[in-house]
Amino acid sequence: MEPLTAAVLRTIVRIIGLVFGIIVLATISDKVYEHDPEAKRSICFFNNKPSACDFGMACGGLSMIVAFVFSVLDCAAGFQQYLEPTIRRLLHALGLAVSGILSVLWLAGFAYMTNQWLKYLDLEKGSDTSTPPGLKSAAEACLAFSFLSIPVWVILAVADLRGTFRNVHV
Repeated sequence: MEPLTAAVLRTIVRIIGLVFGIIVLATISDKVYEHDPEAKRSICFFNNKPSACDFGMACGGLSMIVAFVFSVLDCAAGFQQYLEPTIRRLLHALGLAVSGILSVLWLAGFAYMTNQWLKYLDLEKGSDTSTPPGLKSAAEACLAFSFLSIPVWVILAVADLRGTFRNVHV
């Protein structure tokens, strides 16, 4: 069996990032962000801060789109041999920029959502209400996959950094 090439490994990591983005987006939209028909508004269980849920959903959605687009570009790597080296270098530079931005966004999103979740848990301890069923595990899953998305996008940024400045054919 042949060893995996850098492009194949990068594609696998992108698909992992795609799955993590789907999990975070689906978890927030299904369990953590609920629509209250009586109040005609949505409730975010990250300390009732819709911006925390929106930020997590934006990170998840953006990483899904980016991972899908770059996975398609990686799968079309057979055609990259026909591209000029400057175009390949620009593709790697674009991947580096997007992966770096997503790394920072996931780090900020994880910190913000964790902070708001801990505040929600502190408020809940002092009140008579209890956490809705399934919410705690859903929020913790969302936070876990947000945290795991950070190294995924850092790995992709480093891989594109190597492809941009060292070897165009990576």
